[in-house]
Amino acid sequence: MANCKRPPMAFTASDLAKLRSIYPLGERHRGPAADVFAVPRRDQGMPWLIVSRQKDGAYVSIDPLKGTRIARRSLADLPLD
Repeated sequence: MANCKRPPMAFTASDLAKLRSIYPLGERHRGPAADVFAVPRRDQGMPWLIVSRQKDGAYVSIDPLKGTRIARRSLADLPLD
């Protein structure tokens, strides 16, 4: 029987609900190495915040403007608001 378990790199429904409640303009993008939630800047250039869920299940917050990257095992452990 095939295992239908969700891969650890996908955001859960509660992850997406939390992210969308904080950043309603954020957009989800699925890629081969991560599930990404990007918050666009007003000028529509580079996003000002990227939150991803990696293949290993880790959650990563990236601030492209400052160049900071924070990785945690839980979305609740990331400083998002």
